[in-house]
Parts: sequence; structure tokens; C-alpha cells
Amino acid sequence: MLPLVALLLLTAATASAADLTAPTPTPSTILGGQVVPSCGWPNVVNMGGFCSGTLIHPRVVLYAAHCGDEVPWIRFTNEIDAAERREVVPERCETHPIGEFGFGTDFAYCLLPAPIDDVPITPPLLGCDAEAKLQPGQPVTLIGFGDSDDPDPDKIYGIKRYVDTEIITFSWDEVFVGDNEHGACYGDSGGPAAVQLDDGSWRVFGVTSWGKAGCGVGNYFSLVQNGVEWIETASGIDVTPCTDGVGKWDPSAACGGFASGDPAAASGAWDSCSFGPKSGPSSTCGAPFDPAPDTTPPVVTIVDPADGSHINGVGGKKVGVVITVDATDVGWGTESVHLRILDGGGMKELFALDDLAAPFVFPELDFQSGLYTLEATGTDRAGNVGAPHQIVFGVNTSPPVPETTGDGSSSGDGSSGDGSSSGDGSSDGSSGSSESSASGGPGVDEGEGCGCRSSDPAGGALLGLGIVVGGFARRRRRALLGALGAAAGISAGCSDGAEAVTATETSAGTTTSAESTSTTADTTSEGSTTDDTTTTGEPAPLCGNGLIDGEELCDDANAIDGDGCNNDCRPSGEVSWSKPLVDVDYITQMTLDGAGNLIAVGSVEAATQDAWIGAYTPDGAPIWSDVIVGEAGLDDLLSGVGIAGDGEIVAVGTVDAMKSQSRTLHARYSADGQRLSWASVAEDDQVPEWAARSVVGASGAAIAVLHSGSDGLSSIAAFDDDGARLWTLPLGDAVYNGGLRRSADGANLGAFRSEIEAGRSDVLVVKVSDDGELLWKKSFGDPLTQYNAYTIAEAPSGDLVVCAALVRTMAADTALIGLTAAGDVRWKVNVGLPGPGWDECRDVVIDPDGRAHFAGGGFYGDSVDMWYGSVDDAGNILYADHYYEVEGPYADFANAVVILPDSTTILGGYVTVDNEGIGSLVRLSP
Repeated sequence: MLPLVALLLLTAATASAADLTAPTPTPSTILGGQVVPSCGWPNVVNMGGFCSGTLIHPRVVLYAAHCGDEVPWIRFTNEIDAAERREVVPERCETHPIGEFGFGTDFAYCLLPAPIDDVPITPPLLGCDAEAKLQPGQPVTLIGFGDSDDPDPDKIYGIKRYVDTEIITFSWDEVFVGDNEHGACYGDSGGPAAVQLDDGSWRVFGVTSWGKAGCGVGNYFSLVQNGVEWIETASGIDVTPCTDGVGKWDPSAACGGFASGDPAAASGAWDSCSFGPKSGPSSTCGAPFDPAPDTTPPVVTIVDPADGSHINGVGGKKVGVVITVDATDVGWGTESVHLRILDGGGMKELFALDDLAAPFVFPELDFQSGLYTLEATGTDRAGNVGAPHQIVFGVNTSPPVPETTGDGSSSGDGSSGDGSSSGDGSSDGSSGSSESSASGGPGVDEGEGCGCRSSDPAGGALLGLGIVVGGFARRRRRALLGALGAAAGISAGCSDGAEAVTATETSAGTTTSAESTSTTADTTSEGSTTDDTTTTGEPAPLCGNGLIDGEELCDDANAIDGDGCNNDCRPSGEVSWSKPLVDVDYITQMTLDGAGNLIAVGSVEAATQDAWIGAYTPDGAPIWSDVIVGEAGLDDLLSGVGIAGDGEIVAVGTVDAMKSQSRTLHARYSADGQRLSWASVAEDDQVPEWAARSVVGASGAAIAVLHSGSDGLSSIAAFDDDGARLWTLPLGDAVYNGGLRRSADGANLGAFRSEIEAGRSDVLVVKVSDDGELLWKKSFGDPLTQYNAYTIAEAPSGDLVVCAALVRTMAADTALIGLTAAGDVRWKVNVGLPGPGWDECRDVVIDPDGRAHFAGGGFYGDSVDMWYGSVDDAGNILYADHYYEVEGPYADFANAVVILPDSTTILGGYVTVDNEGIGSLVRLSP
């Protein structure tokens, strides 16, 4: 069975998440607002009688994922039961793959069967407009059909209302809007938070998501800019008429005619509404769309992979390639890019893809060994079709060297000349007119070809989201895929288990960063990228050249370990080895002694659970261990350990762990593992207490987090060599969890959970001297949010990083918070596992270069896995991954992490084998 403490910790984490009452998709409405007159805010609609929504494109209605995808009708009206209304049955509705209130992904859309052209839309807020308006204190307007404070029970739900309020704060991937008197309520879910730009037009920036049970404290909204990519990919419609997918100004003819002025001031009845003014051509972030005739076609260039490049898969396997096309148009802008994948001779089309919005980055495609021709053609918004551009590249095969003429130009098939090709693969831009073939060109093995990688967009959707210190980040849009060619041809190209993609499917693919159009390690499959060589034969591996050569798995053009790609061109944080400790059940904390050996504490289980301590070499070989058998029938464990100045090892823990008879366990060992003393003590025999993470003060005293009482309130206490209490520093009436770290200046740093009210707990950070004096304390948090803080680390610069769980509604994510040396927030980063489940950080350490390495656990699929990763000194994620000992519905958890002198890290915790918890050490590369 799992160790006692493991079960207690898992239970505590689950219980803390459940304390917050989650919103339910029941009808709800605007608080403190006004009734919208007939035809006012016409693009705010009712979704099937239970939620609100916004028309952001003539065919796209945006609403909240927690409202579900079964929307029977959408009503354009001011009162859902009014006879005067316009009702539309959606063609389809879809919720975000990981859509959930509480984590900024509460997005859904409905696609209408025909455009609604007479109702002014409110498009998403992006680009410079978002930078200017997404600030605390910004006036905003909320609109919805939900409950209100109207005393008439017949006028509570189903009447469209609006209220003017302001942005209060940004919290991770969400924005908090409203106060005790102005905000959203039940039934407003999915409705918009809108902002008026300086030109008078309106944009929607938030989707009403969740709040505290009841109404009147403000609400969280999912930031629309973080959902645009998914909406466009899933719907196949460009909903950003004024920008491209990353917010760069790129106006089309549709960039104008938006709701403007005072949308609540409309008049008339729904069969003859006067909707008020519409905006002219927008110029908020650049020149407006130029309506002058456009007769110049776009110029396209395939920039990645390069012409003549050789791409190697590890061991000659298939590789994943992200294809990037540059498309320039001097007129109205490029509307779409059509990509054809042909055999190496350019004779047979294997399949084709369309990207319907810039930037033109096609998702990762699997290519088997062989030669391939890529052909890209661009169409601009005026319908002009440019000349195609062709390149040839090889997978595990070198392309032929182009013949050169006297002036140095190249000639021959597969070069980037006029792009023409013969045979069935004609370059007229048609995606389905050519005969599909499973056979490639010269050098292609039987059964090869290429196929769209089946990719769950959930993982990528969690990356790059977030508000950081009032700013925002949004990653590059995935390619929007149109017709994918004949299904038979594509299926033939999807060998080795790759899923076939039919002509009606959409593949989300893998994204590249907004800052670069080059392929990174995150966008390759089984180790691949392009190599600019045009020589025959295998390219010589050259780690550090920025290209993935030979069997390299990554290459970031530097020789820095630990930055995501190491100097051996392998990803950072790879598992070097794992060692289940057969005679150990659980590791709670670890440290390094003066000789560089690992000292771990935890528990073993025989008839009862007993306290355990052990020493290991950096390679995981056992040196010594000891078991402290407490009183018969009582469960004991060690949960804190530190090294004194004279090399002695000081450990603390608990006798009768977390039970009514709990008391502190204190033990001391010589450097070679000889037990010098141990004692179980309690300041008050009537009050249970147990010690957690600890450090050792300058005098050799153990300084530990102490939990006491029936509710486990936290304090900090010091113990002398015999385990007698030296002093106790209470931290408050509602402070829990927590861990300590020794500061470079000889003081002690701690991070704790401070409960503010039901459903909210903040992070409390303290600095305490060796004699128990509170030097300073700081706290921070977010509305309606629980933080479970577990420990803290100090960088060589003096900056701090807190390791915590961010609990929203019914789930939790790993949270790392960067602080100044004085405890003020520098940055916050959410490093959650993919999906809406639970994960958290239990320990964090900082290496000499200022990179923070965290360890913890969380649900990954159907199991709890060890969870670890690293961020740099600015909070940028370097890597994050999960580890399990045995695949399946088991629990593996990391409670501690240390950094060895060679910059490798070791995780300590437990794994589950045959339903038995076993202590475990896992070593990771830098």
C-alpha cells in the first residue's frame, strides 16, 4: 500500500482544491447593471437559454466551455422569451480541448450556417490595442442575460443587461473584473467583457468564466487573446480581421464596421433595428486597409526546410518537419498559402494543405526516408494568385546537388526556379485535382510518403499563455488547414502507425515561437531539423551550429548546459537513471553533506511506519542507513534534515505521525552515520505537534516548521542537541504548510499558505533570525484563489523563488513565484501538466546560474507521476516533464530535489510498484 504520509499529502491536496465552491453552468446575470434597450448590444446573444455569448465574426459566436457544446439555438434578442427575436440553429459548437473555468481556457464557439451581416460584430482584442487596454483600472463593460439585483423575481434571468466597471487585476491566465456591486452573475457565463478603443470601436477581451458562489465579489474572465488560435484552427475562420495570429497589424477589408459609440443606445424592434454607428476602417495600430485596386500577386518563399537540405532521423527513422512559408503582398495582404507535397521528382502529388491565415507555419508532418518536393502558392485578398515556389529536401537521404551554370545559378528539376512541374502534380494550386500516390520519388522506401501527425493541441495551448506584471504573451498561431487532398493518398502516406487524415479533418500540429520562424527542439519528432548543406553524403555532426545534425536531439547554437538544450545536443532534464529503494517507503527531504553525498530522510514500513535516514553516493549507491523504531504501534517518520557546521547531521520528524499523540522527533548523526541521539518531545502533551522541513542554524540547532493543534497551524521552532525547545515563533491564526531554507546571510527563509477567507489563501513569506526574531514578512495572492506554498529557495543574487500549488475551482497547477530579496513579486509562472487536472510543486532549488529546479507530482493521464522542470531567473520555462516507474494507474511523487556539483539534479520521493509505495531516487541531466 502507499505510505501513510503519501496518502495524507494526496488527501490534503485534494481537500484544499475542493474547498472552493466551483461555479456551475446554471443561468446567471449582470449585477448592478442596467437593462439594455431593444436592439442594444445586438451582438451579445443568448446560448440555448443557459449562457451568454458574443458575435465576434459574422459566422462565429464566442462563449464559455463550461456551458457545453449542446446549444440548441442562439437568440439575437433583448429578452430570451420575447416574441421579437432572431433565432439561429448553429451548424456546430465546440469546446476547447482543455476548457475549464479557473485556468484561462474557458473557451467555446458556435459556427453559424450563414453569415450575420447586418449585426455589427465585436472582434477579439489583440496586438497594440491589447497592450494599451489590458491594464488594471481600465474601464470596461460587461454584458449578459444572467441574474441581477432586480427585486422583481420575474425580471431576474433572461433580460439583457450591461454594467460599467473596471479591470481589478491579472491573475495567471485570467483577468479579474468587478467588485461587490458591479459584475457578472449566474447566467452571464460566456458573455463578453468589452473595452472601447480610442477610435470609439469596441473589442471583446474576456469571456465570463467563474466566481465565488453567489454574486457580488467580482469575477474571473478567460482572456480571449489566448483562445483565438484555437478558435481559428478549429473553426477554419480568421476571426482577427485587423491583425495576424500574433497580433501584428495586418488589416483586411473586414477590419472595420465594428460596434462603435454606445451600443446600448440602439433603437427599434428586432425586425427593423437601428443598431447605431459602425466604425470606419480601423487604424488603431497602423495604417487602415487600403481599398485601392490590388492587381499584384503575393510572392511566397519556402524558408524552412531550406532547398537542398538533408534531414536526419535518429536511427534512420521518420522525422517530423514544420514547414514555414514567407508570403509578402504589397496590396491587400496574403489571404492564404497552398502547400503541395510531391515526390522527389515533382511528378506525383502526395497531398496538399492550406493555411488560411498568417503567419504561414504548417503543422508538424511525418516524413519517411526519401526525397520530397515542396511547392507553395499564395493567394492575396484580392484573389491574385502568385507564382509557385518549389524546393527539394531529403529525409535520411541527401538531395542531388543542383547543376550550376557559369554565372553560379542552378538549374534542373527541384530547384526554386519557376516552380513548374509535370505530370499529375500540376502547379495550378488545386489541392484535389492530382492523382494521389503512395509511392514516392527516387530513393523512397516502400510504404513511405508523409502524413499529418496526430497532435492533441492541449499541451501547446497551455504554453505561452498568461499575464505577467500587467503585460501579455501569446504564441504563434498554428496553421489553419483546408482541404487535405484525396483521402486515399493521405492514408497511404501515413505509415508506421501514423493516423490518416481525411479531407475534412483539421490537424492542429505543433507551434513555433512568435519570435522565430525556425524549428526548435519542441517542434521536432524523434530528433530532426534541416541542414543547409548541399553536398552529397551524410553531414558531419556539429553540435552548437544551431542545426540538428546526425543523431542530435536539439541544437540551440550554444554550449550551455541546463538551458533546455545541453552542450551534448540533448534536451535538458533527461532521466539518467532511477533507483527504487526496496527497503524504503518514502523520501520527504534531502540535502548534501560536506563530502557531496546525498542524505535523505523519510520512512520505512514493517508492522508500523518507522523513521528512516540514509546516505547515498551521487551515483545512488547506498553508504549507510538507520531506522528509528519509536513506540510500539505508532507511525513515525523523519521529514526534515540539515547539516551542521561541524558536519553532524540533524533530522526532525514526528512520532505518531499526524495523530492525536503526535510529538516532534529529533535525531543527530555523525558524518559517517553513527546515531548520536534521538528524542521525541512535545511542549504540551495535550496538543499534538509534528515537525516538517527544517534547516540547521549557525549554532547547530535544528530550526523546523512545526505544525500543531487539531488544525495543524504552522509555526517555526528551534531545538537544541537534546531535542529541547529553544524558541517558537507563531505565524498567525490561519497559516499552514510551509518549508524553510537557509539564507546566505545566516537567516532563515520560509514560505507558507495563509488562509484569508473561505476559498482564498495567499502566500506568506518570512525571514527569521537564528534566535527566533521575525525580520520581515510579506504576503501576496489573488482573488478567489488558493495557494498552497511548500518551500522557498534563494539564488546567488539574493532573489527568491517560492514553490507552490495554484488552486482554482476543482484543480491545481504548479506555480513558481519569483521574488526580490525583500519578498516582493518579480514574476509568476504556471508550469502545469497538460490538461485541467491536479499537479503541484513540492520542492525547489536554485543552481549557481540562477535557474530554479522544481519537483512535485500530478495527474498525468490515469496516474500520478513525478513532475519536474526548470525555469530561468526571469521565470521562462526551460523544460518540464513527468516520470513514472510503472505505467498505469499508480502514484509516483517527488518531494525533494538537490543539485549535485556537476549540475545534475536528483529527485527524491516514491514510486508505486505492485501497489506498494517504494522510496525512489531519480537522477536528471543538467
